[in-house]
Amino acid sequence: MTNVSLKKNTFVSTGDLNLMENLGGQLRLTNFVMNDSNFTRCSFVIPSTRVSSFFLVNSTISNINFENGAAFINYNLQETQYWTPEYAFFENGFVFIEERPFMVVNSVFQNITLSGKSKFIVSRNPVNTFINNSFVSIISNNSELIQFGKYSFPSYQSHFRFAVSTSAQNAIFQDFETYQDMFREARDILTHYEAS
Repeated sequence: MTNVSLKKNTFVSTGDLNLMENLGGQLRLTNFVMNDSNFTRCSFVIPSTRVSSFFLVNSTISNINFENGAAFINYNLQETQYWTPEYAFFENGFVFIEERPFMVVNSVFQNITLSGKSKFIVSRNPVNTFINNSFVSIISNNSELIQFGKYSFPSYQSHFRFAVSTSAQNAIFQDFETYQDMFREARDILTHYEAS
């Protein structure tokens, strides 16, 4: 989705329905603008079925209220929801890992109000990258601004070795090569990190 604007909207749910549901695909929001809107007991976007890649790039989110458990990006799925991974996950004794990048780059979040156990951004994805973003005038009352973690790796038999699928990664970042470089740099930094 490119150059999309949502302005002066109100979204209310019983908690079962959300504005967008990503059924295992990849979602890219570029030059996205959302302002002067309200969310109650619902999320702007959630994934289902499988952990999914997400990109928010060059976007502005401003003057938004979230209340009663609402969320902006609620990627709370901590593992892919089917028992047998796709055939493409296996090759010559290797299991390819689910990278499923979650990236927020060059975006502005301004005048955001969170209340009643709401969450602004939740990601259970295995790799989360935030680069060059601004958070201005955020008010949080009994709520969370950002929550990362709790991703569960698929459990396989112990004789498998794990690898990164460069062809899958190239497909994820097709026409987004600049962000692929950022993703790789961030992952390399984390890989070389040693706790002291």
